[in-house]
Amino acid sequence: MALSNAERQKRYRETRKQKVSELDMLRNEIKLLQSQLQLAVHARDNFSNHNRQLASDSEKLRNENQELQKELQELRAARKKSPKLIPLKTFDDSFFYVYEGQLKLLEWPETEETIKAKGLDCVPCSKVYKKYMKAIQALIDEHNEKVESLNADILNGR
Repeated sequence: MALSNAERQKRYRETRKQKVSELDMLRNEIKLLQSQLQLAVHARDNFSNHNRQLASDSEKLRNENQELQKELQELRAARKKSPKLIPLKTFDDSFFYVYEGQLKLLEWPETEETIKAKGLDCVPCSKVYKKYMKAIQALIDEHNEKVESLNADILNGR
């Protein structure tokens, strides 16, 4: 079956149209892939720049942290290391109160307001009954041990 010249030309044109449309599709795909590649390269560059900036910022923060640590150590070294608390030496310096049926020593001056706010009376040692003198001495000794322990901690820089 031999095709006539006109049919051959018609098939050739159809085949050529088909090939041209396929070629156009391939060109469009190439353009799309090129644009995607450009976006990927751009994103990679941005990511690299961002990573460099993060590394730079991280290094700056590390340096600042080291400087602050040095300043803190200098401040700690320069801090006065003398005891701030003084042991009670006489009964006359002491104030007491009764709480839940027990005699308690008023150890720190700021607690006097708290005790009074609870409705309890703070009295000096001279007004406490003589029968409590042993308890008073035990309370003062206990307080002095606490103070010595705290002073030792202060001197050791804890």
